[in-house]
Amino acid sequence: MTYFWIHIIHLGILNTPLSASSESASNQASLNEFARFLLVNPHVVDGNLWSDFYSKDVLMSQEAKAKTVLPDKKPLPNLVARDAITDFGA
Repeated sequence: MTYFWIHIIHLGILNTPLSASSESASNQASLNEFARFLLVNPHVVDGNLWSDFYSKDVLMSQEAKAKTVLPDKKPLPNLVARDAITDFGA
């Protein structure tokens, strides 16, 4: 579960464009950046998002308790492929 959420948040961060206020260190700027992050990535507030990728049996298995397991329903979004497409299109 931890790996899944780290992966989803990391992808969200990469998909959120920087704004002019991101250089400011104020708390208000941080709140604005977080709000913008959520607007660009509304899926991250879905507490059941993991169920699109993992069955409960796999996620709650002994193997998953011991190490990271890959999803059994559909693959996680691929950060490398996303970057390759972005770089190619630029």
